[in-house]
Amino acid sequence: LRRQRMAVADVAVLDLWDLSRPTLPPRSRLYCLPPVGIGTPAVESLTGYVARLAATHSVTVRRLVVNELLPLLGRPYLSNPVNTGLSAFWQSETRALNGTRGMARDLVRALETQTLRDDLRWLTMLPWAEVAPSHGLLRRHHAWCPACYEAWRQTGQEIAEPLLWTLLPVTTCPHHRRRLQQVCPHPACRRPSPVLGQRSRPGHCAVCGRWLGIPAEDGRCHGD
Repeated sequence: LRRQRMAVADVAVLDLWDLSRPTLPPRSRLYCLPPVGIGTPAVESLTGYVARLAATHSVTVRRLVVNELLPLLGRPYLSNPVNTGLSAFWQSETRALNGTRGMARDLVRALETQTLRDDLRWLTMLPWAEVAPSHGLLRRHHAWCPACYEAWRQTGQEIAEPLLWTLLPVTTCPHHRRRLQQVCPHPACRRPSPVLGQRSRPGHCAVCGRWLGIPAEDGRCHGD
């Protein structure tokens, strides 16, 4: 009788088990990296997001862009075997990735396809396309506030590249009231960086790779 009761109890437990195959949510090709600062004036730029995404995958920006994003941009000239189109892209076209035109739209679409996010347009000027000028909007080179970088690192915050820093009319950090920098301060480099370089890392020079943060009390933050 005891064995019969145990057998009945085991059957009851088995009836509670759901042996059907669970429905798995879709998997993204790239990590679904949350953007920094959406809905705030400090929202990061799309180019900065690409650099953070590359760092998350432990690859260079070049590898991420060439292998995962360029095939989805619909621009065959960027895949030219001679590489002239790709060279021009790195040298002069990356700033358009934060703008209001087709290049920004295409990169948003490619990144959202690969990450399964739906909010990356807010990292560009696309929401302002109807009111923002198409010319004279974006600066050619990477600009940054050294004091912001250093403060974020000291407090353990994510190092990001605010969209505000990519806008040509913005010349001063609104938080530290200091001029944005555009030339690497390290004597062995002293070169500007593209808005998105092949070796870009947030907070670092895309040319020499050195850290660009300087404490707010350091007078070097005042330089051009």
